[in-house]
Amino acid sequence: MQVSVKDLIGLRIEDIRFKYLNNNGYHLHEFTTYVKLTNDLIFTIPYYHDEEFSFFDEEIEEEYFNAQQHLPKSSLKLFQGKEIVDFHFIFHENELYELEKAIVELEDELYFTEKHNGPMGLNDIGLQILNKQKFMRFIEEVESEEGFEVRSLKTINKK
Repeated sequence: MQVSVKDLIGLRIEDIRFKYLNNNGYHLHEFTTYVKLTNDLIFTIPYYHDEEFSFFDEEIEEEYFNAQQHLPKSSLKLFQGKEIVDFHFIFHENELYELEKAIVELEDELYFTEKHNGPMGLNDIGLQILNKQKFMRFIEEVESEEGFEVRSLKTINKK
């Protein structure tokens, strides 16, 4: 069964794990977040608003269960049981900006995304947790660059 990104809205988070590679073979750090929902679907933060996920995707499930890195319990509590409200994507000149992953919006004005990869020692990759104020500041920074904007999945699907 295939599930699209829009189908994840309204579902609740059970667990978050991640995998960090110091060197992915291309001299890049790599970070992948695995989100397990209360209905047992496991997904990674999408790049594309029309991305689809499979229930019981063996490769993602195996990576999730093999992911040795867990969020600290104090951080995990921020996410557990929270409903996914929306996804936000960066666009440049009306085209999806494919270098950035989506920002997941949860209830209670909590947001998260990941910086997936980057040159070793030159940037900070990992899970980024934002409150409403930091999210609004992020939007301002993105949209201050000519041709860039942040769009809600809800508005993308209406077009």
